[in-house]
Amino acid sequence: MDAPEDRFTGVRVAGIAGVLGVGLDGQRPSAVETNQSKKSPGHLGHAQPDPSRGNSVRCEGGNNISVATLLLCFEQITRERVRRGELPDDAPERLVAARTPVAVQSNWLTPATTQFMEHNYISIGSVLVLGKRIFPPPDGHVQFEIVIPEKYTIISRSGPLSGALDGTNLNGPHDLSAGVHQLILNSPVDVVAVVWSRAIEKGYSMQY
Repeated sequence: MDAPEDRFTGVRVAGIAGVLGVGLDGQRPSAVETNQSKKSPGHLGHAQPDPSRGNSVRCEGGNNISVATLLLCFEQITRERVRRGELPDDAPERLVAARTPVAVQSNWLTPATTQFMEHNYISIGSVLVLGKRIFPPPDGHVQFEIVIPEKYTIISRSGPLSGALDGTNLNGPHDLSAGVHQLILNSPVDVVAVVWSRAIEKGYSMQY
């Protein structure tokens, strides 16, 4: 399977802990216990890209540091600032404002961000995309809430579905606004998934 960035070219992808730098809970060692206990080999404030060394930057002291290491340092600093209460955890608000459809899983999320992700994103393997699981009652009538407006498709592991979504034919993708939506299934199933349509179009399958 292609890498997520190849399959979702031009799509906003959030690496929640690294890109947003806010959804962190300090479960890993704090910066005080790691980075801040040792002096860095150079002054990061004057770091410059070094084309001759590939994905690295040259610090003022003349040493090269890989971009991955540099990003990890910034991540540690960010986690420490969140732990101290110097940075707010506004990851959910940022995801909604940017209407971010794809996110990378992380072990460094705060409880509030974790809950938001669990309610509004769904795993399709290596990444999370907008979506949620719905468990219809026996009569097949169920309401669900969308927080981030996007184009969604409703699927089931048991095969094609028939019914209505907000009074229109259920088949195919639907532009769903933020708010509560009404799903009516002609043949109820135990679980369905509301998934970001582009993930389905790109051949990803949901993990039930």
